[in-house]
Amino acid sequence: MDDKKLSQYLAKSLVIINVGSNDCINNYLLPPMYSTSFNYNPKDYADLLIKSYTEQLSLVTYDEQFCATWFRTLKVLVGNFLLAAVGPLGCIPNQLATGVAPPGKCVSFVNDMVEICNMLLKSTVDQLNKEHTQNGTVFVYGNTYKAFIDLLNNPTLYGKYIDI
Repeated sequence: MDDKKLSQYLAKSLVIINVGSNDCINNYLLPPMYSTSFNYNPKDYADLLIKSYTEQLSLVTYDEQFCATWFRTLKVLVGNFLLAAVGPLGCIPNQLATGVAPPGKCVSFVNDMVEICNMLLKSTVDQLNKEHTQNGTVFVYGNTYKAFIDLLNNPTLYGKYIDI
């Protein structure tokens, strides 16, 4: 496939980007190891993350010479991006193991922090679409947070439920 055909093919592709979970789990939520949660409140940290993601996405969509870690390709522009929301991190095993939440519940302050980040991500997707309409790039917000919360709240809708 020559460069022109590859570019045309990739322009029709959908790249799914799921970022933010490790930034929260392995950084903000580990105060014994990182000072991030002492230096930033959840809103300011979410602002910092979204600003960083936006800068990275701008490089991917504008600079053909940029080799993004996510793509590992040079001189290729991809036209469609799905930016996935951060999932409900307050419901993952390492957060439940902290004992902060009542049995059967998620750690609410962690999910509250994630929802701040997701709200900013959604508005960033709207802004990116306004900025990139002329070059055909499309950004879509994927609300994976809502999907996982629905799965947790309505498990029988998704298959057999076993109460442990």
